[in-house]
Amino acid sequence: MATENQEQEAVVSTFPMPPAFYRLYGETSTGPLPPDPPPPIAGAFQVFNQPFNTEEPLVSTSANSMIQTQPDGSIDIKGQMLSLNQEVLFLFMELLRALVDSPAEHASALSRVTLTLNAMQHLTNLLRPRQAWATLEHALKCEVQDKQEALDKVKAQVDALDKLLASSSQSLAEASSKS
Repeated sequence: MATENQEQEAVVSTFPMPPAFYRLYGETSTGPLPPDPPPPIAGAFQVFNQPFNTEEPLVSTSANSMIQTQPDGSIDIKGQMLSLNQEVLFLFMELLRALVDSPAEHASALSRVTLTLNAMQHLTNLLRPRQAWATLEHALKCEVQDKQEALDKVKAQVDALDKLLASSSQSLAEASSKS
């Protein structure tokens, strides 16, 4: 008897059974329309015995402290990206050295690399509005150029038609004067 209880306790389903309300959404549903889905889960919960949390942690502001501002408050993004690039290469080499020398202590080197990459990502995100503006400006310039080319073609056609009309009216005038 004791071994049967132990075997029953040891048997655990890999996937949980579907919730009871799944029957409301299939062909066997009883009502005309199924009810609305349940509200989203807020906070911590478990799925397949794995903990999850719906609240995203805030990005630390220490990445922002790596970015140096000029006295007027502006940021030299190109210069900062170049220095952060050099720093991330150096920190990557330090991470490799830490992995070779003492693999158990690589976490601090990895966190410094991550922090520097986060600072680079922050600088890249600062460029997004400028990038969008430049893209819009380029698209509008191309549109103006295309319209200008189309207008030039129309003007050339109008000039050709004017010459044709002028030559036609001259030939009609000559033909009417001869008769």
